[in-house]
Amino acid sequence: MTHIVFFKLKESTPENQDQLAAILNKMQGKIDLVHEMEVGKDFLHSDRSFDVALIVRLDKENLDAYQNNALHCACKKEFAPLVDYSKTVDFE
Repeated sequence: MTHIVFFKLKESTPENQDQLAAILNKMQGKIDLVHEMEVGKDFLHSDRSFDVALIVRLDKENLDAYQNNALHCACKKEFAPLVDYSKTVDFE
């Protein structure tokens, strides 16, 4: 399955995009449940744009374990001051 998270920063600057992307990339290759992970920064900056996206591919039955993974939770806590809100999409 695919789990996508779109992030809207409190202050949309290239520095904050870089900082959020760096925090998300700390999980890259370190959570065994995850098959693939990709982080992307928006370059268009339109009214409809989010600032950063996270794409995670994993087995559907592992989604809850991923959400509660210690590294995932630590990264969420670390980036919380930067993020205004996020939206998710989960599909098979």
